[in-house]
Amino acid sequence: MKNLIYKTILALMSPVRENLSIFLTLWFGACSALSFYIFQHFGVKLMVYYVFLGAMICYPIVVFISLLNSKLKSIIFNIFFALACINNAADAISFETTGGEFGPDQVALIMGTNLGESAEFFQSYFTPHLFLVVLLSVGSCVLLRLALPQIIKGKLSTILGYGILITLASVVCFTNITKSQSWSTVFLGKYLAFSGYSTPPDLKDYATSPDISRRPDAITPSNIVMVIGESFNRDHSSLYGYTKKTNPELSKLEDSGLLLHLDSVTTPAVHTIQAVESILSTYDDRQGGDWLNQTTLFDISKAMGYNTTWLSNQSRVGAYDNIVTKYAELADSSLWVGLSGLGLMKKDYDELLLPYVTEWSRNTDETPRLLLIHMIGSHPEFSGRYPDNYNVFSAEDYDYSNKRQCKTISEYDNSILYNDAIISNLITSVSDLDAIVLYFPDHGLDLYESDSRYCGHGKDGIPESVRSAEKIPLWIYVSEKYNVRNPSFIQNLSKIKDKPVSTADIIYSIADLMGISLLNGQDVKEKSMF
Repeated sequence: MKNLIYKTILALMSPVRENLSIFLTLWFGACSALSFYIFQHFGVKLMVYYVFLGAMICYPIVVFISLLNSKLKSIIFNIFFALACINNAADAISFETTGGEFGPDQVALIMGTNLGESAEFFQSYFTPHLFLVVLLSVGSCVLLRLALPQIIKGKLSTILGYGILITLASVVCFTNITKSQSWSTVFLGKYLAFSGYSTPPDLKDYATSPDISRRPDAITPSNIVMVIGESFNRDHSSLYGYTKKTNPELSKLEDSGLLLHLDSVTTPAVHTIQAVESILSTYDDRQGGDWLNQTTLFDISKAMGYNTTWLSNQSRVGAYDNIVTKYAELADSSLWVGLSGLGLMKKDYDELLLPYVTEWSRNTDETPRLLLIHMIGSHPEFSGRYPDNYNVFSAEDYDYSNKRQCKTISEYDNSILYNDAIISNLITSVSDLDAIVLYFPDHGLDLYESDSRYCGHGKDGIPESVRSAEKIPLWIYVSEKYNVRNPSFIQNLSKIKDKPVSTADIIYSIADLMGISLLNGQDVKEKSMF
């Protein structure tokens, strides 16, 4: 029996022992970058598991290669080696830019947003530091491939081969970490993420007839304007105590008593797609589940007799089509301004929206209306989000640790200053109406808060980065006409200034404004900010 076990082990190890340099090279490419970041943020236990999975993926590949003749073996090895280098680089890029391993969320970020946004994402995040990270991840694979055949010879090959087998067997037998992840979420996840990604469905096919109960005493505004900004971290708003005067115009409006900012607002997601899914429907990204079969804001508006208009300064099309566009097409009318409809990299400033808002405000009738505005806001690249006359802040106004940070933050603050002017003008355009205006961004940004080298979308795997990107502003404007009709509304607003609010529940706040008491059995007041 012992002799049989011994022979079985020898047979199993023979392909690895005879092709050890190939095995170790592929193994390193499969999991070195991933394992490093897992160790850095989640500890050694989970790292060991990922290393184990890497070995299990590489073992059948080496067995296959060992059966080939020398010429074919070289060709197949080169193919797998190239894939290993790409895999290593993808993991390094993903962790550096999003804080998580490359998977469905990253694919959705690349493929599901508009073309201009995806292109600008890469332009913004591919810094010299990231280039060095990619160079190191790929270069280390190449160096290992060149060095290992010279290092591993004779008995050392046998010792390492058995050592690998014993280590893997120990992991399987003496730890329970294999229960924590599935193979498909690790190395096969990259392939499965791309192969599983498809064009978003037509949301018109999922329209619902919501079960609604109305408040008979509701004093509803004839016009509701909901402005969805972009990439606004509220720590850079002077309305929230920021030392740079980035919101001078809105500060004047707040002094008039018709505008209020809420102090404790967060977004449910730090990327546009997941955030918008939560904002425009009863889906909550914090809880997960099926985002398709949900009641949308457009379903509610239709049921309550509101005419809906979507006005956007973001791109209409994406690499696989834009999920946000699918929601926009549910509106009674939708319009994309400037070159954004082409999905090109552009510098279409948000002021392009203003004439259309003015035109919308003039076309009044007895039908209540909901206007949804989607801005480009402060999406990276920041310097492309404002005209030259808003280049107010400069790198010299900041004392960050290096010039790059100072320049980046000055450009970001200029974009916030410009955003202030646009929102103020939007409000002015509808100020003569019986109206309420809500402004909030889809998400914020991590502005060197979690890492002195990193400025961008919140990294899902890094709590401090997520907290930075979750902090967003929310402003409520009440027109004079609506204030006259419902004076208690502004009085009650002051009571909610410090109330914790998530934009995942914004749909219930809109439903509340429309006079709905129950939505699909849910008490609207329980989730409404009002």
